[in-house]
Amino acid sequence: AMSYGPINHKAAESFSIGAKGIGYVNTGEGGYGPHGVAGNDVVFQIGTAKYGVGDEIKQNDGSSTRILNFDVLKDLVRNHPNIGMLQLKISQGAKPGLGGHLPGGKITPEIAAVRRIQPYRTSISPSQHAEIVSATPRETIARLMDFIDSIRRATELPVGIKLCMGNLEEIELLCQAMKKTGKGPDAIQVDGSDGGTGAGPNLFMNYVGYGSSIETCALLHQKLSRLKIRDRVVLSVSGRIYTPIHAAMAFAAGAEVIDSARGPMLALGCIQSLKCHTNHCPTGIATNHPWRIRGLDIPEKSTRVHHFLKGYHHDTMEITRICGHLDPRDIRPSDLRLVKNSYYPDIEKYFV
Repeated sequence: AMSYGPINHKAAESFSIGAKGIGYVNTGEGGYGPHGVAGNDVVFQIGTAKYGVGDEIKQNDGSSTRILNFDVLKDLVRNHPNIGMLQLKISQGAKPGLGGHLPGGKITPEIAAVRRIQPYRTSISPSQHAEIVSATPRETIARLMDFIDSIRRATELPVGIKLCMGNLEEIELLCQAMKKTGKGPDAIQVDGSDGGTGAGPNLFMNYVGYGSSIETCALLHQKLSRLKIRDRVVLSVSGRIYTPIHAAMAFAAGAEVIDSARGPMLALGCIQSLKCHTNHCPTGIATNHPWRIRGLDIPEKSTRVHHFLKGYHHDTMEITRICGHLDPRDIRPSDLRLVKNSYYPDIEKYFV
């Protein structure tokens, strides 16, 4: 889920072409840009700023926010049949509790048109969806249920959510609401608190959020199973799932889908210089400066991404077979040997 804007069109196209025939592509919150050029399956993410499908409005206190434009969303889905699912981004592991921040220097007219915002003007997305903000967590969850339902009815597509766990009482409220109402997301992508972006504040990347993606997936899997609604939702995992070993542990924790950005980014040429927000990315990936992106050769870079993903899939299947299974989703905690350490002294309780 890397948006068009933070990464340029060459990088986005390389990911799209590289993933063809192996996996789906998530647009990130930046609207439907070049991620779908290869025609592969696309998850369209709706962030708090509703980039590409929202309008700016004034609130009663004089501040502005952005709300979803259902007509624009329906047109988008109608015109791009390869969009297979919609995803509401609640939060991400790199900066839980914060909205996105795209500097004006990176917002070219093309990117502005995709996002339906003004070019060359810094854009900061809200920390929450305006449609679900309320006075209490319980009311927020209720509004989220209704918001998901309205999007599903309007588009006739499955609707998922992406979140980094924080307050476990609110996660319990979400699960209980799904049980009592029969509503809720069709899929949940769990982003670990160690999810990454070179533009995220160190304070939030290192200290905010509940645990790794694998740990939080196991916790959510157990909660949903206890309420006997586990079969109603697909769980996916993101946040440092960049090797087949991470994938195997995620499947054992209850995941059915793996989402990875770090691995493909490294395959593309990222050297983790942490200059994503400056428009001075030395490898030409997280920048829109013409001089810097000239070295991104789409045929070469997409081939590197494709080989990485193909090798990832191959090695994951090798691990699956050596554990005695045919499908990686059949990997179980009993296939793992877990070693305690100071960071996870009680790790076994998440794999029962």
